[in-house]
Amino acid sequence: MGDTTEEPMRVTLAGVTSVAVDALNKMSPSELGLLVARSMLDSGRNEWSVPNYRAYAEASIREQVPRIGGRRAMPREYEELNLSQVLADAFGWLLSRGLLGPAAENSSATGEYRLTSAGRAAAESGDVGPAEAAYRLHADLHPALLEARLLFERGSYQTAVFAATHQVEVRVRDLANYGPDSYGVVMMRNAFNPDTGPLASAGVPAERQAIQSLYAGTIGAFKNPASHRIVHFDNPTEAADIIHLADLLLRIAERSASELVSGDVPSTD
Repeated sequence: MGDTTEEPMRVTLAGVTSVAVDALNKMSPSELGLLVARSMLDSGRNEWSVPNYRAYAEASIREQVPRIGGRRAMPREYEELNLSQVLADAFGWLLSRGLLGPAAENSSATGEYRLTSAGRAAAESGDVGPAEAAYRLHADLHPALLEARLLFERGSYQTAVFAATHQVEVRVRDLANYGPDSYGVVMMRNAFNPDTGPLASAGVPAERQAIQSLYAGTIGAFKNPASHRIVHFDNPTEAADIIHLADLLLRIAERSASELVSGDVPSTD
């Protein structure tokens, strides 16, 4: 007997990328988004609308289904495929990460999109790490970190980390009323000294010690090395996390200074 195993149904995206229906149903939004971006890039067509993209996908499915009595008998795989939801997830993820943008000024009427520069880079490399890391920085960062955010978005992760941690150093110096000769780990240990530090305003002694170590450790581990040598941050997620850490430290320092000014210092008993 011959092999009667049926080939799994496949969907062809943008006329170039073939994927099994079962696999498509199991993909996460980021996987779907990258697949769509790659197919758009490989198609050689700059502009796509969601209805047009869907039409190509549905046409590829119909080609695999024979007509029975004048009608196409769609298999179980197709019935279980919610193509509208799949494409909504993919396009929604691409748009939220800035990988897809309007194709032209009238795209709001035509519904056409094209890959952004970041989207093209992600499609070419198959790596959505930079896009996901940049998305993490869409939060309401401290205003002092504007430069760090811009540097990060340009792919200068090392410089962005230095800029963010340098802002922590500058802000602590100002809040502690230190002169320009104060900097680095020593300044952090002095500013947040559990007993005498001008910014050690809250918590029991053990907590104050922990805060002091947090500031000194951050400057020693992430700011000082970049001041003296080239430090490579190849992982954008790691760089984004350090910028978020800088954001937290800026806010803690300002809160401590505010508590001291207002006299609203929590008990250390």
